[in-house]
Amino acid sequence: MRVASIDADADFLIRGAEANVDRSNEQRAEASAVLTRSQLRTRNVILEAGIASVVLGLLFSLWIGHTITQPLRGLAEVMKRLAGGDTSAPIPATQAKDEIGAMARAVVVFRDNMIERERLAAAQAETARAREQRGETVAIRIARFEHSVDEAIGKVREAASRL
Repeated sequence: MRVASIDADADFLIRGAEANVDRSNEQRAEASAVLTRSQLRTRNVILEAGIASVVLGLLFSLWIGHTITQPLRGLAEVMKRLAGGDTSAPIPATQAKDEIGAMARAVVVFRDNMIERERLAAAQAETARAREQRGETVAIRIARFEHSVDEAIGKVREAASRL
């Protein structure tokens, strides 16, 4: 009877142990599946974050490049117009507090110097025209004077001939 009781207890314990092992295997398989899903989600989140970071970085780089190249293109266009003699072109980015603003202010100085040079050239041309007109006036007066002197001398000769 004791052997039968021990056998029954052993069978009970073995069945319990097998049930525990089966539950443990099921829990391990379930935990493994949960871990695998978690790892996939983590990998996907990392990939999505990486892709989003790259896209944002590219967009930010394009934006920065655009904010630099736009004023530079504007300055280049104004400098071409200045080189062609057009001093009426508005100069962009003169209020900027960066290197582009400094370049724009330098272009303003070039434009102002061109305007001043044109003004001085016009003033010199006007002075030359006025001098030329005075010269012509003086020449006309000299010619009139010579003519009146010639007439006076002619009259004096005529009078001297008569005498």
